[in-house]
Amino acid sequence: MSPLPNDEDPEALAERILARFCDEGLSSISLRPEVKTELALEARPAVHALLFGLGTDRAGDASSLEHHESLAMVTLLGRALALSGATPTPVLRVVPALLSAFRAEGAEPTDALEAALQAVCLEGFVRGREEAVERRVRRGHEQAIAPFILADGVVALRLVGDLSADALVAMIEELGRALFRADARACVVDVNPLSAPTPRRARALLSAHEVALTLGVRCIYSGLDARWQGELRDVDLSTLTLADTFAEATALALAAAGSRIARASLLPGALRGLLR
Repeated sequence: MSPLPNDEDPEALAERILARFCDEGLSSISLRPEVKTELALEARPAVHALLFGLGTDRAGDASSLEHHESLAMVTLLGRALALSGATPTPVLRVVPALLSAFRAEGAEPTDALEAALQAVCLEGFVRGREEAVERRVRRGHEQAIAPFILADGVVALRLVGDLSADALVAMIEELGRALFRADARACVVDVNPLSAPTPRRARALLSAHEVALTLGVRCIYSGLDARWQGELRDVDLSTLTLADTFAEATALALAAAGSRIARASLLPGALRGLLR
């Protein structure tokens, strides 16, 4: 027999359970108000999934296909708590509070189901903590990458590591501001240290040329090789200035900026030949 009232409108029942969880369950858990608001949003699909699972003949079997969605949604509850910066203690109280709201409305989730939901909530929390740490590391890495003055009139940006397309766009916007502040005449965008090409990354890189063009600056790409160009087959690359290495790109940028360094006799022979 189903452990759920059968003569109830599912939508109305779900809303009452959610309201009980928010008003009674979350009120007893020590969390910041904004975290409770986020958790209430995350709990809605979990409530609906549990209602579906509890309304079947295998309501008490957490391993059943009917509860697959329930387990997935409660996993996301744990993840949301981790990303919000919550400690493990509130995590241990979320599932009991959620199922208490169900029981108050006449549902009868088994102890086995509660244990399974508690386990996946903790698993989601652990995964969320790992994700949060990874985000902080990535953010720190991205903040460490910034344009720098290479010489008078020349700004360089070396793109290092596994950067997303959005991060690349943000860095190139900062490059534009650096070019403006430095009254630059040329810039180098070094792609060699960047992770494997993707279509979105490749298109994001093109914005450096566009920004430089707007400011009247010569943009030289270092390392925008065949792998990257393969992701830009439908783009006319003939207007781009390309160099294989950072050293070659630097020489071209110095020459474009009319730098006295580029004319110095101390430059290596290969670079002097390239400048000629």
